[in-house]
Amino acid sequence: MTKPQTPPTTLATEAPKLRAILLAVQVPTQADHDVRVSLDELAALLKGLGILPLDRVVQKRPEASSSWVLGAGKLEELGELIRAQTTGDEPPPVVVFDGELSPGQQRNLEKALENEVFDRTEVILRIFARRAQTKTARLEVELARLNYEAPRARDDSSLDAQAGGGGRGGKGHSNLELRKQLLRKRVAQIRQELEHETSQRHTRRSRREDTPV
Repeated sequence: MTKPQTPPTTLATEAPKLRAILLAVQVPTQADHDVRVSLDELAALLKGLGILPLDRVVQKRPEASSSWVLGAGKLEELGELIRAQTTGDEPPPVVVFDGELSPGQQRNLEKALENEVFDRTEVILRIFARRAQTKTARLEVELARLNYEAPRARDDSSLDAQAGGGGRGGKGHSNLELRKQLLRKRVAQIRQELEHETSQRHTRRSRREDTPV
């Protein structure tokens, strides 16, 4: 008698791994070696976050203060690289700039590339958030992130639901204004919590110092 075959086990589909294209601007005072080492460090930081570095794009420019960061030709090259790395099964890779972008520069890049862009500062904030163990450390990291995000706040159509819907956040207020209000409120709350944590820590230290050994 033939033994019935066991049907193959259906494996759960894993979520696509986040991938990244590294971007750097090289000014005349920087050597090729310095740029390469800095990008190597950024790639290592991304790997620590579980983000897979794919390619690197370096733009040589006389200065790094351009509002568009890249020239038109390099922007087109980067856009083509993003499209080439985008398949039907995976989302497009994010662009990670090796340095700090101003809010305007970040918006310009995202608009030109139609893609998510973030900088080295955000990478470091994400790493700090992962490593924070104490309540104070977590609050400090969150405060740093909110201060980083505040000037980058943008209109979010999903905010109505978060704010209670129906325009209860204030008649005539845009989603962007409501978002900024929520950010300011959370920043004030975190500062109060940090002050409380600091006061508690001082109290505990004083008690230990007063305890006879």
